[in-house]
Amino acid sequence: MSKKFLQDWQNKLEKKFEKILDANFPGKFEYIGNKNFAIGKYCPDFISSDGKNKIIEVLGCYWHSCSICGFGTKAGQNKES
Repeated sequence: MSKKFLQDWQNKLEKKFEKILDANFPGKFEYIGNKNFAIGKYCPDFISSDGKNKIIEVLGCYWHSCSICGFGTKAGQNKES
């Protein structure tokens, strides 16, 4: 699969996090949030590529209702009104 396709699939937070991983752990993690890998019904965003069976799920405000900024919650909806 081309890197271009993977970049189009990633959201902004995942792209930023991938840069952090590459800077701190070069070659240790691979973006896999494109639904090519699943654990049961769950698809992690990153998996370790060194055989250590580690996964990373990046939870952003949009999909997971942020308790810090209130995005996606009733409290957040009230802030925007």
